[in-house]
Amino acid sequence: MSKLLLKTITLLMLCGAALGVDSNVSWIPGDDLQDFGRFPQIPTTNDVISFTIPTDVFDNQWQAEQMLGGTPTLIIDAVEKRIDLQFEPPAPEDPIPTEYDPVCGLQGYFGPLEEGSWLFYAQFPGTIYIDPFNVVSAPPSPAQDFLTEKFAGDGDAFDLTDKSVFFVPSPDGTSYTAEIQQISKLPTDPAGGVDLALGDDAFGFVKLSSPATISIYGISFTGFYVGSNGYITFTEGDQEYSDTLSNHFDLSRVSGLFCDLNPSAAGQVSWKQLNDRAVVTWENVPEYGKDNSNTFQIAMFYDGSIRISWLGIDAEQCLVGLSEGLGVPPDFEETDFSKLPQAPTPVPKYLVEQFTSDGDEFDLSFKSIMFTPNITGTSYSGQVQDISKLPTDPTGGNNLTLGDDSFEFIKLSSPLTVSLYGNSFTDFYVGSNGYITFGEGDQEYSESLEHHFSRLRVSALFRDLNPSGGGQVSWKYMIDRVAVTWQNVPEYGSSNPNTFQIELFYNGNIRLSWLAIAAESGIVGLSDGLGVPPDFKETDLSELSTTPPPPPPPSEPDYLTEEFSDKDTFDLQYSSVMFTPASDGISYVGSLQDISQLPTSPFGGQSLGLSEDNYVHVVLSSQSRVKIFDQSFGSFFVGINGYITFTEGDNDFSQTLDEHFEILRISGLYCDLTVTNEGNVTAKQ
Repeated sequence: MSKLLLKTITLLMLCGAALGVDSNVSWIPGDDLQDFGRFPQIPTTNDVISFTIPTDVFDNQWQAEQMLGGTPTLIIDAVEKRIDLQFEPPAPEDPIPTEYDPVCGLQGYFGPLEEGSWLFYAQFPGTIYIDPFNVVSAPPSPAQDFLTEKFAGDGDAFDLTDKSVFFVPSPDGTSYTAEIQQISKLPTDPAGGVDLALGDDAFGFVKLSSPATISIYGISFTGFYVGSNGYITFTEGDQEYSDTLSNHFDLSRVSGLFCDLNPSAAGQVSWKQLNDRAVVTWENVPEYGKDNSNTFQIAMFYDGSIRISWLGIDAEQCLVGLSEGLGVPPDFEETDFSKLPQAPTPVPKYLVEQFTSDGDEFDLSFKSIMFTPNITGTSYSGQVQDISKLPTDPTGGNNLTLGDDSFEFIKLSSPLTVSLYGNSFTDFYVGSNGYITFGEGDQEYSESLEHHFSRLRVSALFRDLNPSGGGQVSWKYMIDRVAVTWQNVPEYGSSNPNTFQIELFYNGNIRLSWLAIAAESGIVGLSDGLGVPPDFKETDLSELSTTPPPPPPPSEPDYLTEEFSDKDTFDLQYSSVMFTPASDGISYVGSLQDISQLPTSPFGGQSLGLSEDNYVHVVLSSQSRVKIFDQSFGSFFVGINGYITFTEGDNDFSQTLDEHFEILRISGLYCDLTVTNEGNVTAKQ
């Protein structure tokens, strides 16, 4: 951009108009001088381009237009590829305002524009702005895959038996990619789920426990409707049994097996809420008027992913897939799900090792293994690393008065959960013999593979240990995990010390760590409680990948709050802090960077009209939601004193820590602010 200072002024009028190009220009209120700006710097043929142009500071808009020659106007010439900002006479003359309501520049937008080289030209007394720029072609939209298949029977019979399709949303949630894999059992065991007791052509509403939400095509929901005819809907229930494309696409819907089913005749429809997903299962449900059976499952993950899985399916005519609820797309073409990319078949890795005293002694002293679940929670990867101390300091933990061959029950505070092999738990059992079990306690001291795999279990050192003979077993809450530590616990009938730790992370990770281990024998690893796998092969855990996992959060939580005072003055000018939630949603990591302008331009935002010590309620549109500490909100309260709250408005101006922490709050600059100095508070979605 070039700027020329002129002693004489020439006004150039360009003719022509760009059809389909929108534009707007308005005055910038206030006396804070602006910089020339245009965004984006390299626009595409899909972009609307915004701009700011500084002028002198004028007492009011009337004075500005008197001095500059009239009303500011954008003239867009599509032939010459030029945008001119001009002042169209006549200038306003009457009435003559006298109040001080300063303006200091112009702001606006134009576009989208055709591809090519364009010139943005602005001229007024004393100044010309010349800004050449290029408009590039927007990348073509990818071919739409509607991810729906209609099976018509006969030569087009259902072909997805013993298969699972996993749908992964794009970053904005408005489209999906998908892959298919072979299965031999449902990914989530429906046992223990809630029976919906659905009749023929019926539906039931499922409300998720807070703060869980599921989503489809970028829209989040805290509940959903389960239809007996093989689908889930979101905005309303549906009793439709005719599996037409029109019926499928008329609502936001996940069709697992849309056909005329009748669970009142046989089978069961149940649902289950886990720590990362909600799952609905149709088990052995027949078609209406037929003596057949159909078993399938829909899993909706809280990250927006969706999985549909099928076992035995007798129905031949049905419909499967996703719907945005906007009607049958004009260009609809069905997807052949059986030809989707194949998801890699994981090689079974049981991550269990049995140590013996005859040449295969324990070799994990001063090591730590992090077990990370896949997205479904049904398998794990493991990374080993050397340590010199336990990752979680057990000091200050709660002592467990375990005797020989005993266990104690641990209940977590709501809403915390831990998980193992896709099953979520709010409690667990600590066994004196070096393991944690789920569902029931265990007193077993004989470290056989049969005993290890007989229950959902995490074995850090499954061995006949005796805490009543020495040492200590304790447990401790952390911000992202719970840790159980065996310190200097001897084997039964011995005085040899063994120190190790199990950490259960709320995001599903599990970490085992060992310091000095005197025992030579024992079992280490994870169990899904389904018995010794027929193809079991033990893993040499010391040979796992040594790629270090991300460093654990500090033992002391970081509350990411700073209080500034006279002796500790504000030092974040021209800085931006990004708070990124951990996978559990209840803790954050902060990162700092320098900035020269606000990341989001406030121009075009809605003025909130806030007065002193006041707040206004802002409601998001299009069912949009925001999250803080894993709680989801469709609205929030903006306070004049530099903060946003969520559960209620606040007009407090005394920036104490007590006030800051008393309600869910984001404090951008919590202090006694006022709008009397011509400032403004705006919101922009």
